Amino acid sequence: MKKDLLSLEINDTSETASGLAAVSGYEPWPERTLNSVKESIAMGVPALARLHSAAEYPTLDEETTQKLDMESHSVLIVGYDDTKQLLDVVDPWHSEWLGSFGGIEQLPYTAIYKRMVNATADKVTRVTVPEKHISIVYANGKPNIKLSIGYYRPRGYVLDQKGSKFTAFNVFLTYVLNGKEYETIRKVTGEWSIGEYANITFPLPSKASGKISLKFIVNSTLEGIRPYAYEDELNYTFEKTVNIENTNNVYHTQKYQAKRA
Repeated sequence: MKKDLLSLEINDTSETASGLAAVSGYEPWPERTLNSVKESIAMGVPALARLHSAAEYPTLDEETTQKLDMESHSVLIVGYDDTKQLLDVVDPWHSEWLGSFGGIEQLPYTAIYKRMVNATADKVTRVTVPEKHISIVYANGKPNIKLSIGYYRPRGYVLDQKGSKFTAFNVFLTYVLNGKEYETIRKVTGEWSIGEYANITFPLPSKASGKISLKFIVNSTLEGIRPYAYEDELNYTFEKTVNIENTNNVYHTQKYQAKRA
């Protein structure tokens, strides 16, 4: 049987979310932490780092160390400059730092291992919408949209990799093809830990071709064990434009990772 698709192009058009899925990574030494954070930033994923607010770490006595751990706060790392060896951070607290109401402050790369809480553990949390991949797959000679969705996984070690998981996805897909609106709902349940993806397929009309604008509405359930056992809901909406073209009856499938804004 000949399968006469496909060439696939995917473009982000918009995305919104009711919350973010946090993933805490850690490394055994600061240079690896820095490289891991920079890789996430380059992919459009900000990193949340917890800094000591009153003094550098470690302190001279255990009592002061514990006090600082209670008083510290987090900044969001959103960029970096290798030439100047500086991190771009948004600080939500001090106005003199030009925080969330005034712009971006900069910290030296060395802040990662001098000013972070538990600096020897090099723990940095990524906060982002769920990771998504879209591809075209065939079933009985008919094309389907395949959505793979799950936690973003940073390079290196991950804290609570099996303790954080998605347990349900309820996905509503709409698109217009040749003037007709199509709607499909899929619900899947299971357990997808950090680095694992739920694969959900949506059938397309057998003669689908050309550009199709897809709108996904995802209602997901996620569970975790830190800082306490919890269950939460994360609602996520995004749009993609796919271009399916005839390729002279040659069948092949290309997989694309969604680009982040």
